[in-house]
Amino acid sequence: MRALILVAFSMTAWLGCGSAGECDKACRNYYTLHYWEAANAEIAKLPEAEREALRKQKLMELDERANKGITLCTKQCTTAASKDQIKCMIEARTAPDAKKCLE
Repeated sequence: MRALILVAFSMTAWLGCGSAGECDKACRNYYTLHYWEAANAEIAKLPEAEREALRKQKLMELDERANKGITLCTKQCTTAASKDQIKCMIEARTAPDAKKCLE
């Protein structure tokens, strides 16, 4: 996931114009949407009785995993993302919407 964000921002032609705070929000939203897209697919494969336990486990893992990649994403964002991309990533509500922000 971190590599995807890094490549997407590195390929951007615009000069960076985002603040660290805006980029942190954008990166956290981007990561969270992608994390739950994958986690929900994994959860859906389990029998109904086992889903809630895995959902709770995934929820506990989310912050730890997100915090590992946020610093790198935020640095890339502040140097390579446009204000429109940052706003788009903050406002995205689905993983595909977030991906479109970086195209």
